Parts: sequence; structure tokens; C-alpha cells
Amino acid sequence: MTEFEISRYLASSLADEQRGPEDTVLEYIRAYQKWARDCEAWAKAHPGQIEKLQRGAARETLSLIQKKYCSAKNRQFQRASTGYFFYGGTFQASPVVESCEEQGHRLCSVTTRKAGHSPSFRFRLERHGKAWLIASIERKDGTGRWVPDTL
Repeated sequence: MTEFEISRYLASSLADEQRGPEDTVLEYIRAYQKWARDCEAWAKAHPGQIEKLQRGAARETLSLIQKKYCSAKNRQFQRASTGYFFYGGTFQASPVVESCEEQGHRLCSVTTRKAGHSPSFRFRLERHGKAWLIASIERKDGTGRWVPDTL
């Protein structure tokens, strides 16, 4: 499964010290979306073999993407065998940053939205050394409340 080579997803990434909170979120979304599209294509080409994605190179690549952009936490491979490889609606979306609010010099909140829609996701970031890393993510539910989402 060489189609999940990590360099495919990090090719246009900035160096950690050059990446601000907004850059971190947008780069993560781009890398994740590309990975999700590759997973979906692979699943279509290999019907009935989703478990290979969950235990193989795709899982390892997702872990490396998360290691680059997310703070260190126990993040289990969370994609079920239904083929749902993407965060609610971001798969084909081109998100834009709605707001970026720094809460001190080590914490930040970045809210994104899909063009033409209300805010979709709120990313909480922490500064680790010279890098901004995503600590958690929330999404708006049907009632307009922010609810935790899986990262």
C-alpha cells in the first residue's frame, strides 16, 4: 500500500516554527482530506477489505499526520468499517478561517467554516515549543451548540 506514503500528505507543509495556528489547522485539514480521499478510493478498489485500511499503512499514515499537527494524546484509529473516512462534511469542503483568537501566548482557538455556511469546526491549539498543535476539536450541532468531535 505505497499509496499512503506520508510525503504525499505533507508535501506543502511549512516548518514548525513558521506555522501559525491558522496554518496548522488548514494544513491539517488539507492533509486529512487527501488521506480520506485516498482511503475512499482504496476502499472502492478493494471491496470488503476495509480492515486492511484500519490495520495497515493507512492507519500508520493517519498516526503520522496527527503526530505532526496534533498534541500527543491517545488517538485510536476511529474510522468504522462503514467507510466513513472523513470529518462531518469536510471531505469535499474548502474550509476558510472564520476567526483566530489567542488566549495567552500558549493557547489559541481557530474557528473554520465551509464557504457560504456558518462556522463548522472550532479547533483548540496549544503551543509546544515552536509549534502550534491541535489539542481538540468541536463542531456545531443542529441546535447551534459546540460539541466535542473526534480528532
